[in-house]
Amino acid sequence: MQNYESFMDIKNFRYKHITEIDKQSLESLLCITWGNMSGKDIHPQEMNVMSFCAVENKKIIGYLGVVSWNINVRNKTFKMCGLSCVCTHPKYRRRGIGTILVKEATEWIMQCKIFDIGLFTCSQKNTPFYENMGLWQKCPDLVLKESDREDAYKSDLLRLNVFKLLISPKAKHCAGYFENSVITLNFPEGKFI
Repeated sequence: MQNYESFMDIKNFRYKHITEIDKQSLESLLCITWGNMSGKDIHPQEMNVMSFCAVENKKIIGYLGVVSWNINVRNKTFKMCGLSCVCTHPKYRRRGIGTILVKEATEWIMQCKIFDIGLFTCSQKNTPFYENMGLWQKCPDLVLKESDREDAYKSDLLRLNVFKLLISPKAKHCAGYFENSVITLNFPEGKFI
């Protein structure tokens, strides 16, 4: 794997402040990576997303968003963050770009000291990527649920693996809350991590 860091820039910004040029570049990347995304809001404003982008020649070639949300688990409120929309342009894969983005975002999460817990899901196919990095812990007994609506997304039904990062002393003290549990995120309808 060639380290690609010297050929690109990493920039971060609040998604709500994305420029029109960057928005078009990001939409193009997501369309290439996941198919037609037209008309879909990538990140709702209320999730206060911090975006991390790998940029080459003014084009976004890799992306990761860190969502921010309050969750209630066993009558306690936790400030949650999660990795979202992690992707690399197919032409640029296996060059370390995703690794760089996840490490940069995780470092930011730990340094900003506003989060209690990190949670996200990923496909079976992408699980080794996160496991090999060793920053986040895979939780086979933890299920994330979008909301209480009837057709809500649910990680186990979607065959997604859940990863967590215990950040604050509060979350570490309540670590058992994030094991053998179903956590309802109360996300906006149709949004998931």
